[in-house]
Amino acid sequence: MRIAFVQGGVGLEAVEQQAARLSRFSPDRYQIEANPTAGARQRLIELLDGLRAGDELCLASLDPLHLDVGDAAQLLLNLADRGARLLLAREDGCDLEIQRSTSTYRMLETLAAMHRRRKQAPPPKTPAPVHDLLTDAEVEDIRRLAGAGMSPRRIGLIYRRSPKCISELLCEAGEPAVTPAEQRRA
Repeated sequence: MRIAFVQGGVGLEAVEQQAARLSRFSPDRYQIEANPTAGARQRLIELLDGLRAGDELCLASLDPLHLDVGDAAQLLLNLADRGARLLLAREDGCDLEIQRSTSTYRMLETLAAMHRRRKQAPPPKTPAPVHDLLTDAEVEDIRRLAGAGMSPRRIGLIYRRSPKCISELLCEAGEPAVTPAEQRRA
């Protein structure tokens, strides 16, 4: 069975335009979801789960899937592995067919594998605080300047660091970051 799936919504092409483009595939049935809702999402999932060998799904774009590239690639691979075929009616007239025997299938395998590896990779390390990039001599000089009453803002201007960075550095060392206004009050 050849099914055309059309979905409206913000950022998507008008339902009428999608249906007109999909008509060149002569679908047996149209499933049109003019207003995407939770129910529409569930019906799309049921449609995708129900596709079997020999079935064909016609889409005007992959946007109604609402998946990132890696997950969309994996979904399309799963459909192709079940023997279903995806027909994508592109606006430029160069339609795309995805089934196991196409080079597009091999590209999707590559994208899905890359996506799986990225999901399994440990999260990137958080960058070191900016003040960790200062030398010991610079840290000592910053402490000396703060001890002499210079504000974190002025010290930051000298060392090209934010006043917050200088204050954090001084707090780590157990020294309060005293501003000139606080000195005058004392």
